[in-house]
Amino acid sequence: NKISQPAELTDEWVSNNSDVKTVDEYKAEVKATLETSADMEYNNNKKSNLFEALVNKTEISEYPDDLMEAAKEKEFENYYAKPSGMTLDEYWKSQSITEDQASQYIEAQAQTNLKQNMIVQAVLDAEGITFTKDEYREQLDKFAKEYGFKDAEALEQAYTDAELVKDNVLWSKVCDILEKYGTITDVAEDETTDETATDSNTAESSDSTETTADGETQTAN
Repeated sequence: NKISQPAELTDEWVSNNSDVKTVDEYKAEVKATLETSADMEYNNNKKSNLFEALVNKTEISEYPDDLMEAAKEKEFENYYAKPSGMTLDEYWKSQSITEDQASQYIEAQAQTNLKQNMIVQAVLDAEGITFTKDEYREQLDKFAKEYGFKDAEALEQAYTDAELVKDNVLWSKVCDILEKYGTITDVAEDETTDETATDSNTAESSDSTETTADGETQTAN
């Protein structure tokens, strides 16, 4: 086996293999890219932890039948029938899953997604937030840039499921709202205990929230 040495980092190599001309410019570009990536990961983890804290403190008293059925149908269509290219019966058999097991799993997944969507809508309603078409496009463009896309059009080209994109844009807006009310603690890597999550951020809330089927939000101290 032959082991080759990496090419020496010179202005000539940089000019031939990148969009910049000098080693210093190349190093600065790499540093900026790494910093942007780290910031994106930090912000995404922060939002995920804040929203997870709210979900864990929220109880749904009742799931509307029509929304639950729609959520289950979407689970079937998006995650099983279309990707596999099979009928549902064929797919379950190929995975050695019984119809009862499949129904239970699908219902659990659908309920999880519906709970999240109901919480998002309840927070927006509680804050009195609605979007015009232009305002939504502004939120979409903001969301796209936060996640590394040039603009909203680039995001829409990458993800063609408009409903999924909208769900994520609204989720991000709600997470921005939660930042105003939640307590965020950065945990040092060496400060770990049996009760400390491995994530670098933890979200805490002193209130317990109940969301009803009609979208009302009740908070109990």
